[in-house]
Amino acid sequence: ILLILLGPLHRAAAEATSPESAPHPSNRVLEMPSLSGLDSAGVVLAVGDRLKVMFLERISKASDGVLPAARNFIERAELSGEYDVQGDGALFLPVLGPVAVSDLELTAAQEQLQAAYKAAYGKDARASLSLMSREPIYVLGPVMKPGTYDYSPRMTVLHAVALAGGIQFGSAANAEFLDMLRERQRFEQSGERQKKLLAKLAVFRAERSGGPVAVTDDLVALGSRATAERLIVEIGTARKPVLESRTFRIKSLESTIEMGRRELEAQNKRIAHITSNVESKAQRLEMLKGLKDLGNMRNANFLQAKGEVSDVRERLDEATGYRAQIEDRIAQAINEKFKAETDWRVELERDIALTEDSLSEEQAISAASAQILKVSNVRSLSTSSDVDNMSFQVHRRTSKGIEELTASETLQLMPGDLVRVRKEPASGSSNAKFKADGLGWAPASQREMSRHN
Repeated sequence: ILLILLGPLHRAAAEATSPESAPHPSNRVLEMPSLSGLDSAGVVLAVGDRLKVMFLERISKASDGVLPAARNFIERAELSGEYDVQGDGALFLPVLGPVAVSDLELTAAQEQLQAAYKAAYGKDARASLSLMSREPIYVLGPVMKPGTYDYSPRMTVLHAVALAGGIQFGSAANAEFLDMLRERQRFEQSGERQKKLLAKLAVFRAERSGGPVAVTDDLVALGSRATAERLIVEIGTARKPVLESRTFRIKSLESTIEMGRRELEAQNKRIAHITSNVESKAQRLEMLKGLKDLGNMRNANFLQAKGEVSDVRERLDEATGYRAQIEDRIAQAINEKFKAETDWRVELERDIALTEDSLSEEQAISAASAQILKVSNVRSLSTSSDVDNMSFQVHRRTSKGIEELTASETLQLMPGDLVRVRKEPASGSSNAKFKADGLGWAPASQREMSRHN
């Protein structure tokens, strides 16, 4: 008897303490709304980068093998954590081993990790990557403040020299050199902003015309066709959610209008049928009334026919009222569609106007900076007789070892680069080696290398 009474309690306790029912401490069920918030535009991984990695394994698949739209994932905490890109360009993770990520953008590195996870476990997972820190750059040589400086995207050798206080000329020459560096940086930043504005303007105009995006000559002139196409793709990708939301809204309203018109057509047919029924019953009632007046019809039959006419007329009134509601819904959807299309056109025209104004401002800034650089260059050439021939070397760690680059002042740096500034006395008159082309102060040989880079 005791076993019978205590049996259910014993089974419940066993189930409560079974390892299958207890959640694993390292496997947590997460509600993952999206992994699309990762901003990977323009970020290329390098040796020394510290990354925060999180692996999220899907709980299940649909019966047909297609991944479901469910948002439940299990975090694989034994793999998640912070990792450094090693000297060979790889992240070393438990179980997965080395995964090459150097020289890849974050999205491509994420795909590499997902492929490595599937190869190791045979399951699909999402890898979320966040860039935690990057190595600084190092500046050595005859600069005012040699040392380490924080890396920033698109940093060039000139920016590194400016951060280090400039070249050690005389005080007046150094101050002028720093002013030129700052003005050149302003000129370059304005050029970058012009590229983005021109690409944005091309995308906006294509949206207005409904045609493909045209790569303009002005945009190509500021860089290259490949750069222009890349910027257009980036801006188009950023605009895609906005356009999809607008398209979904318009299509929803169009669907509402179409469904309303079909319903209205069916309701009109129903009203026509009820109207015909009303007319026939009204004619029958008139006939029965005549028979009643002649005494050939009982009063009960006449009253029944009269009630049928009343009922069918009531149904006609209800059907007519419902038709009015359908017409109101159609009219409201048409108005909302017109408003949505008008608002979008107005907003697009406003964006185009603002972009054109911003572009005009940047072009004015660029023209002013170019003029200042040209004047400063000419003044420097006419007054400086002790300008040294500067050269720059960049030591860069790669997965293949240390590379030594003879760099121009506009070479873009990578995290961990060491910039060595060399000042060599020029033979004869150094002034002949400098060119005043409005782009800055640098030897002609470096100018050619800058254009090549």
